[in-house]
Amino acid sequence: MTRTTLNLEPSVLDQLKRRAREEGRPLGAVASELIRHALKEAKKPSTEFEWESYDLGEPAIDIDSNAEPFEFLDQGMLAKAEHGNNG
Repeated sequence: MTRTTLNLEPSVLDQLKRRAREEGRPLGAVASELIRHALKEAKKPSTEFEWESYDLGEPAIDIDSNAEPFEFLDQGMLAKAEHGNNG
């Protein structure tokens, strides 16, 4: 096993010593195992996120038309202007 020096926060060193004592193992072995596990987990892609989809029914406009979405938006802006709503 290779020797090295690590600068650890006192609280981390205390936790390592406590764990080594509880497990009856050398401090270096406990530290190596924990670091190895952390490095292995860091390589795994996160699978926590999943897309959610919902059926919203039929679209209000023809989504295959290039012009219809703009016409739909223009009608909405025109209606707001007619009602004196600028937002």
